[in-house]
Amino acid sequence: MKAKVFKYKSDGNTVVAPYMELEPYAENVYLSLSRKNEYGNEDDDCFHVVCRIENVYFSSGQYSRRFLKGEGQQKQKFLDGERITGGMFLEITGRDGFDIHIRTKGTFNRHVRGINKDGTISYRKIKGHRTPDFTGCHKAVSAYLAFITEKEGKQ
Repeated sequence: MKAKVFKYKSDGNTVVAPYMELEPYAENVYLSLSRKNEYGNEDDDCFHVVCRIENVYFSSGQYSRRFLKGEGQQKQKFLDGERITGGMFLEITGRDGFDIHIRTKGTFNRHVRGINKDGTISYRKIKGHRTPDFTGCHKAVSAYLAFITEKEGKQ
């Protein structure tokens, strides 16, 4: 499918709207090939991640095929009980449509280095600051697992 996509020009200040060939990736999310790897390594091909809101398409960034493949493998890794980063947990929950409180997102981004489905957290202690309260993070993990279970039950 071809669509007009808003994106920033390489100068970072100018908005342009070229037509791009889009392939569905997730609900209201599409991929468009930006640049093929010059040495033929397909994992290093670069894609625009394009989001759609109503009938407006916009590029939200460029990522390699390796990165895009890794996100789905990370979700399975989390569900298998292995540790993933806090940022990746936020990406997975966001893609699944699970909402997390803004303060809890901040804790995940600033402090959580790793988390698993049992709620075990490895964190970053910032010198001169108190140890953060991870109650919201623990609640988010258990609520997300219940959300996934309920979602699979409906299908």
